[in-house]
Amino acid sequence: MSLTPDAGFNLQTTGSNNGTWGSILNSNFSIANNLYGARVTVNCAGSANITVSASQAQNFFQILTGALTGNILYILPATGGQFFIINNTTGAYTVTVVNNASGTGVVVLQGTAMEVFSNPDNTTVYGAIPSALSLASLSISGQITSTISTGTAPFVVASTTPVANLSIGGNAATATTASACSGNAATATALATGGTIAITGDLAYTSPTFTGSNVTAAGTLATVNSNAGSFTNANITVNAKGLVTAASSGTSAVQAARLSYTVSSGTSGPTYSGPGWQTVPLNTTDFNPTSLVSLSSNQFTLPAGTYYMEGGCSVGGGGSAAWVWRMGIANITDSTRPIVGGASFSAGGGAGGGGNVVSGLVAITGSKTFQLQLYPSSSIASEGPVSTGSNEVYNWINIMKIG
Repeated sequence: MSLTPDAGFNLQTTGSNNGTWGSILNSNFSIANNLYGARVTVNCAGSANITVSASQAQNFFQILTGALTGNILYILPATGGQFFIINNTTGAYTVTVVNNASGTGVVVLQGTAMEVFSNPDNTTVYGAIPSALSLASLSISGQITSTISTGTAPFVVASTTPVANLSIGGNAATATTASACSGNAATATALATGGTIAITGDLAYTSPTFTGSNVTAAGTLATVNSNAGSFTNANITVNAKGLVTAASSGTSAVQAARLSYTVSSGTSGPTYSGPGWQTVPLNTTDFNPTSLVSLSSNQFTLPAGTYYMEGGCSVGGGGSAAWVWRMGIANITDSTRPIVGGASFSAGGGAGGGGNVVSGLVAITGSKTFQLQLYPSSSIASEGPVSTGSNEVYNWINIMKIG
């Protein structure tokens, strides 16, 4: 007994099937009935293509279920036919209905149904959507996608009145001239419903309501530092956005002070015994705005840092013999003399002395006490007395912290 190629009906042979002819005919009637209304559920879970069996193809309604893990082909028999595909699968993948693994098919979206026609002559499956459609009204809950080639308008609105809630993703979305649009989009000069633009964060801004024309409004910078004002030797903190988040007055890296030996007018200067290093007296703090230095008993104390010091003293005559002298700055704490000046010379014979200056750099890692010193080769008489009508300064030292 042979079968029809499309639906698989049993073909009767003359003079045969005695006693079974009726049951065979009833089987054909059942197949015909299924082709008009029966349904079959096919599990499509996974990512493997599904080949519809001959018995499954005898059902008009094909219900597809299961969680997809990849795009699949739903392959109908190559003999052709008419089917109603209901795609109840899950997973973000597509089901393409074909009648040959290499043929042309149609995608049935998840959650939708489509009547399809399988053409055995050219291995093509068609969806039951006409090439031209004219409807008085159309409600679409999904997305309309155009596959029309570039250069052809994929969607044209012929209405001459405003169309609400219309979004077009074709040429109208990228049009640079009005001629690329159809309908009101070509001549529109304003939005039907106005809107605003708002910016939050470090800049707060809300525009006036606009419908198409330019709008202008002032933005407000967020307050990230409430300590506004002018600062001396400022300490500032800047965040990753370049905003100043903190500011305060600081202390200059460069600080200065001056000490001296100052006495009233008409008072003689100090005398020095020699040879040997002698203390050059200091008794007055002339300048110390940042409390850099403290003076006590002809010695001064400095905190850690790098310093430039320059000091001097006035000396009297050394008698009839020739003599020399030089100055230095001693580190009393460490018993060192880090700064020593050059020598000065007096020819003797009753000639007077004069002055001498010492200067240099010194770096200390902690608090240290220093002393201005003089080394005469012999005893030196005092300078003076000098009467200038104001206080007399015989010795001095300038101190500058540079680091």
